[in-house]
Amino acid sequence: MEQIRVTEQASAYDDLQRMSVHDLLTGINREDRRVADAVAATIPTMERLVERIVERMQRGGRMFYIGAGTSGRLAVTDASELPPTYGVPFDTVIGLIAGGDGALRKAVEHAEDDTEGAWRDMQPWRPDGGDILIGVAASGTTPYVVGGLRTARAHGLLTGAITCNPRSPVAAEAEYALEAVVGPEFVTGSTRMKAGTAQKLMLNMISTAVMIRLGRVEGNKMVNMQLTNNKLVDRGTRMIVHLFTKGRPNRSPRQPECHGPDESDPPLRGEASACGGTSAPSLLGLDALGGVGHLHQALLGNELARGLADAVGLVLDTHERHFEVADEFHLVGGQPSALLLGERRGTFFE
Repeated sequence: MEQIRVTEQASAYDDLQRMSVHDLLTGINREDRRVADAVAATIPTMERLVERIVERMQRGGRMFYIGAGTSGRLAVTDASELPPTYGVPFDTVIGLIAGGDGALRKAVEHAEDDTEGAWRDMQPWRPDGGDILIGVAASGTTPYVVGGLRTARAHGLLTGAITCNPRSPVAAEAEYALEAVVGPEFVTGSTRMKAGTAQKLMLNMISTAVMIRLGRVEGNKMVNMQLTNNKLVDRGTRMIVHLFTKGRPNRSPRQPECHGPDESDPPLRGEASACGGTSAPSLLGLDALGGVGHLHQALLGNELARGLADAVGLVLDTHERHFEVADEFHLVGGQPSALLLGERRGTFFE
């Protein structure tokens, strides 16, 4: 069946050079409104793809993205944002662009025409049948992506495609094809516009849903984020304080309540004994970290400890009544995501 190249069709607008700035911006915005509906049409197929991705990643599989030009840059961006956002190792989701990382800033001629290039670029990670490959190509014809999907599928990888044309060669090579047909671009053929936006939205949806299903979010919080700057340290502090103080009346650290936010709730973990004399970890809820999943990863060194202590009216002391706050810490690309308060031990007191 012949492919329909919607992304190459003539724009609905002409004489762009004669338009006022207002008309240019209004026209672009009008076209952008079509993108969300086009992406929504892919959700049934995307749902099945995400469920299978999660199954494989729960067994240790990795997810690869491949693309060229704008599609490749969007793929690499999405992959590179997951470790700091969700605390996953850098080799969990790998983004590859035709022509290598240099092509992120400067186009590499003919790199996208190499049908064997994507599989070759994946070899340092030794891909196998337990992994996943998502090919991203607005046109759906990029040889780099077509060849990569074909070879990966032959090796047993789960394959998906993100494209903006119907019935494309890229879609034909994938088990799950997400075709967000956004229509002709405002500037004819400029797929960095609506097609690029659609691809970014679909990558966001896939990776975010996968991370949530893998347990990297608690409630609606990024509790596994890497605290690599002051803004994120502050966010981590506020996140923990909110979790362990919401719905609770102000009280002295020596007078903890014996139940959760509602009297009908069972005692919070670590607080049952607090009614007869509590430990500092119970006061902060820190000994409940294991019970809420991954919040121990939101603790980063003394700076966050002091912020947390200040927020609940306590101060740190390294000489009195030592207690161990945590017994493990993860390393992600060499970056500690959790350290022990007070350099492995610390004390809170009134």
